[in-house]
Amino acid sequence: MPKTDACERMLQSIRSHKNSKLENQRLPAILLHSIDNYIDSKSLQRTASVYFSALLALIKQSNGFDYSSIYILSIVMPATPSDEKLLHIDLLYTQIVPYLQKNNDDAPTIRCALNCTQEFLLSFSNESKELYLKAVDVVMPLLVKFSVDLRPKVRKISIQVLQTLKQKYDGLLPHLYPAIFDELQRSLSEVSNMDNPSFSKGLHTLHLLECLVDINQASGSDLGIICNALSRILTSNIPTSEPIFEMSIKLILKVLSERIDALSDAVIYELCDSLIPYWYRALSVTLLLYDNFVNRNPSRGIKGIQTLLEKILDFCISPLQSSESDVEYDGATSSDILNSLKFLRNKFTMKFVNKKNWATVLSNGIKKVIKTITASSRHANYAKALPRCSVYLQLLLGAIPEDQISELLPAFSVVARAIIKNKLVETPECLDLFKIFIQKLASPTFLECLGFADNFCNIQKSHWLPEVFRDNITGETPETFFDCFLPTIEAGNSQWWELLPLYTKAGCITNNLNENTLKKLASAIYNDRSCHSHVAQAFVDLTKIENVRQLISSNSSNLIGVLGNTLATMKNDDSNAEDLVMAATSIFSVAGDQQLQIITNLCESAPLSEPSLGSTGVIKLFPALLSISPADTWKPFLPHLVKLFDIAIPSNLSQSLSVLNFGPGLAYRLLQATLSNERMISAIVPVISRLYDSMNSVGDGSQALPKYVALERLKTWKLLFKLLPNDEFHLLPSAIAEVVLFSKHHDDDLRAMAFELLVEVGNRMKNGGKINMSLIDGEEPNKTVVEANINEYISMISANLMNDSLNLKVSTIFALTRIFYEFSDYIDDDYVNAVLEEVQSSLQSNNQEIARAAVGFIKMYITSFTKSKVLFHLDTLLPLILRWIKEHNAYVKLKAKQLLDRMLRVFSLKELEAFAENETDKEWLQRIWRVRRSRGDKKVVDNKRDASDSEDLAIKNPMNKKAKVGKVDFRKHEKKLNKASMHRDKFSTGMHTSKRVQKKN
Repeated sequence: MPKTDACERMLQSIRSHKNSKLENQRLPAILLHSIDNYIDSKSLQRTASVYFSALLALIKQSNGFDYSSIYILSIVMPATPSDEKLLHIDLLYTQIVPYLQKNNDDAPTIRCALNCTQEFLLSFSNESKELYLKAVDVVMPLLVKFSVDLRPKVRKISIQVLQTLKQKYDGLLPHLYPAIFDELQRSLSEVSNMDNPSFSKGLHTLHLLECLVDINQASGSDLGIICNALSRILTSNIPTSEPIFEMSIKLILKVLSERIDALSDAVIYELCDSLIPYWYRALSVTLLLYDNFVNRNPSRGIKGIQTLLEKILDFCISPLQSSESDVEYDGATSSDILNSLKFLRNKFTMKFVNKKNWATVLSNGIKKVIKTITASSRHANYAKALPRCSVYLQLLLGAIPEDQISELLPAFSVVARAIIKNKLVETPECLDLFKIFIQKLASPTFLECLGFADNFCNIQKSHWLPEVFRDNITGETPETFFDCFLPTIEAGNSQWWELLPLYTKAGCITNNLNENTLKKLASAIYNDRSCHSHVAQAFVDLTKIENVRQLISSNSSNLIGVLGNTLATMKNDDSNAEDLVMAATSIFSVAGDQQLQIITNLCESAPLSEPSLGSTGVIKLFPALLSISPADTWKPFLPHLVKLFDIAIPSNLSQSLSVLNFGPGLAYRLLQATLSNERMISAIVPVISRLYDSMNSVGDGSQALPKYVALERLKTWKLLFKLLPNDEFHLLPSAIAEVVLFSKHHDDDLRAMAFELLVEVGNRMKNGGKINMSLIDGEEPNKTVVEANINEYISMISANLMNDSLNLKVSTIFALTRIFYEFSDYIDDDYVNAVLEEVQSSLQSNNQEIARAAVGFIKMYITSFTKSKVLFHLDTLLPLILRWIKEHNAYVKLKAKQLLDRMLRVFSLKELEAFAENETDKEWLQRIWRVRRSRGDKKVVDNKRDASDSEDLAIKNPMNKKAKVGKVDFRKHEKKLNKASMHRDKFSTGMHTSKRVQKKN
């Protein structure tokens, strides 16, 4: 919104409060009315500049301002030109600044004064840099002071002013940062030195620091000031649970994480010395400082780290050295220290410590851990110390170099076995310890530390182990799994199969995988249902490993045989069937010369003509293999595929739905797999006409097929349409007739698929091709070859209007509606006129279903074609529609009204009245026109469609499932509609009831 419009809107709002009971609303309104009267008496325009001048005169006359004057001034200043504001700069220095310096009580007036200050500063920044910097030096301390004010609204407006100025002018930082740092030091010093401090102001100061100071732009000296100020909070007696303490930790960690190298040595030394006595309050900060300190002063840094790690270890084992359940540190709880240790796991790197110094740092600590844990196994607080020691080892593991990890293994082994013995594995700290170590160690070494290497009974009892291994195994070969876990699996513990994909998914080269191992995997699939998904995924992964493919290829026939036999014992809807099919497909893809033998074995072991095969999971295997098979392998299968449609179902199985419909269902899926295989296309094209004939021969009654079979059939037609050569379009009419029937199907998905196919075929025809008319059934044998185009496509579809089938006629009108809408720019006028004449005759039909479909076509025609084309047929269309209003039931009347409403969007009332046959028709037109006018819709829309009718929308956009043909069952509402019609006829205009009926619809 422009500033002038916003100003006028706000002033109008103020004027409306003249009689308000609230003083802060009434007084500004009275003042504004007085100014308005003065401006009007002087015959001036009510502009922001005029109000600005009047208010300045009033303030000077009163030798100061009150809330009313400064409030209105803050509203008009944004719309006042900058040059006018610069002429009155004295207002800032003589009135506003002194007021802000002396008065702290009246918050509303302060907020308005701050807004005026912002407007002056913005004007200065645009016009005069010198004036701007002078003003900034004066007002910056005030803005910072009010930015930490205890009143939220004052604080908010002050921060907004500072943020706005910072964005507008980059040169503000040298003036802004010193003011913020002064306030930071002052407020934090007060907080840390007071006996009973109020933390609010200090917290607001930290918030100001976070909002306005960019750590990456601050200088090293500025960062030093920030760290020193924040360290006062960390070393004070403020409880660690206070928000000001937590925010101080957050800010100083941000500085150390992003800009620690910018801090001077003196600052680092000072911070380390001040924080080491309070390490338990700010452990993360202290450790990060010493981590960097090593690089600046190795001897002092190593000594400090060693001291700090000793203190941390003493904390971890303190429960074992005291009878108390927990040891409290001054102001810091054990959970605070543990959380700090967890935070440091990946940030404490010790990258500047060499190997010799590492040995010094680690040796005493590791020995102390081993000794204490071993000697205190019966202590009452033993379970309390183990999670702490786990976090301590995690800290060291995150910092230690890779080649030094072996130094930690003795301590890890002692702690890990103690954790397992005391059943503490599922505590978060202990579980994290295992997960972090498995990422660093090989599986055999890890299991050896846990004591599982030679004792598989322990592995069997460790139900938590899969969670430790899951998502933490990297770069290990499958042999590791077979060596570590296969023995316990063979002992009857099949749950360990879930770890197998963790070792195979990495794709590492393996040299020791042998045929015997593959047999064990295949045997597991056949005998153990619980391992299906895991072993199947392993086979998929193994086929991707280069040096394993040959081994799998040589055993592919046996492996796929086992998978096929297993699938034959599974139900078709079994959740594991897809996994086994995926494994078989992967193995088949690397089978090479054995593919033909594999297919032969499968066909012999599971005859495709066997109806009972439909209830097993093996039916999913054939399409999957067919989709990736070479053409030569499956050429002999194509004739059998065509015969597959003629399967006879035994009478004793006819009651089973899945068996009854299995034959065509599988045939369609197999045919789809064939048609989608690019290597099979050369084998398919020569028999494409045979496939069309086969599809048509089993197409009778396709409307009655179960949904899943009908969908598979339409998907097959889609692929056949795509592969049809451009010179064989004579095969289309019979197929199109079936698809047209589906365009009226009661199921939304089938109807949407049918419309999609009709449009795709239309695009093929639009791009050209040949139609041999003599080869089309029912055509004369001596007809010529014609060029394919949209007009010929319209002829193919509209030919179905001559059929005696009521269902086909209605479906054809629906299909034509969609095609005309989609290709309106490509259809010749002669074809449009011919189809429209047929549809007009349908409008006169006494069959409501046919007439309803015709209404949908007319609605599309009116809104999708040009006005001139619609006008050509208006003399016949309008009387038919008006006849509908007078002769049909409430639902049909409603549709007819909608048609007339659409016409009134395209034509004027006079244009339509010219085609009315009598005065009654004119009255109906005038009535509908008045309804439109009462709704306030006076626009004439040319060539736009209306998305209000769900049935029409489904024809135009069938993929929109929110509005589809048949979605609303008007039969359920027929009584209501008839009742509404009766009430409507009682009124001469029909306006009120018409609106109500339309709203219900």
